Amino acid sequence: MTTLTGHLSLYATQSLKSIDNWMNVVQGNVGGSLVTGFKEVEITYGGNITHELRATTGIKNGVQIAEQSLTTANTRLNWKQGEVISSTQDTHFAIQGDGFFLLAQPPGWNNPSLTNKTAAGTDLLLTRAGDFHWGVVPNVPGIPAGQNTSANPILLNKDGLIVLAEIAGAPDGSDNYCTPVSYNDFYGADKIRPSVHQPSYDTPSSNPATTIVDYDELVYSRYGSTVLTAPTATSIKTIVNGSYGFLDSRGAGDVNGSETRLIEKALEASNVKVERNITELAVMGKVYNGFVQLIKVYNSNLDEVLGFIR
Repeated sequence: MTTLTGHLSLYATQSLKSIDNWMNVVQGNVGGSLVTGFKEVEITYGGNITHELRATTGIKNGVQIAEQSLTTANTRLNWKQGEVISSTQDTHFAIQGDGFFLLAQPPGWNNPSLTNKTAAGTDLLLTRAGDFHWGVVPNVPGIPAGQNTSANPILLNKDGLIVLAEIAGAPDGSDNYCTPVSYNDFYGADKIRPSVHQPSYDTPSSNPATTIVDYDELVYSRYGSTVLTAPTATSIKTIVNGSYGFLDSRGAGDVNGSETRLIEKALEASNVKVERNITELAVMGKVYNGFVQLIKVYNSNLDEVLGFIR
């Protein structure tokens, strides 16, 4: 057996591991198709070592063998807009366009007034899932002691994370701050609403025009696949202020030239195409069986060689 054939079983086994990753991605997509704000995961494949059995000359074509194994190169999220669906709940919101809702973790968050140009940290999280509700979180910074009660709860996401909103109206963001959204502020004269934000490479002191962090650099948090962290971000910037009953965009640079809107009483559905993922399952089965047959052929040839040796 040649070296190429000798590695056949190893290559096929590596390929089966990649197919297993493929299966996990598809399974996650099918399950995530019912989750608010879930973004479809796409998988990219790579190869291994190529083989040149004969070099190409001026008068004769060479013999080249492509990669013999399938490897998982990377996965990425498909950020295509999900369908915006109407809701009857006042606390449900959808983002049409770019941007994220900004969330804070109650245990480690100790900024009474969080500037919208704050340096990004592990206590700040991003989500597109706007299925929020009212809840009471003891000793929340930004809410005076004794005011976060059952009579004046604050807006939370499904994991109990605090939903943040910008509370000042200066369009340049120089003196704006993000705080929790309380029930009284939500239904009061100010009509405070969650703000829409972008992770930025710019420093907190820079102007509102910003260099947006590539969405491919966002990663899942411990709260699941719809709550993300921005490890490469230097700051988190407000691009749409939903406070005071109006929306204002910070500038084309904030949203890559596209329009971003905050839609009330609505949710963004998952963008997963279930039919396509089911089709991938059928293809996956055929590819899997193909590599299994390669392993069987290798083992059969190996048995014959061992028989000759005996």
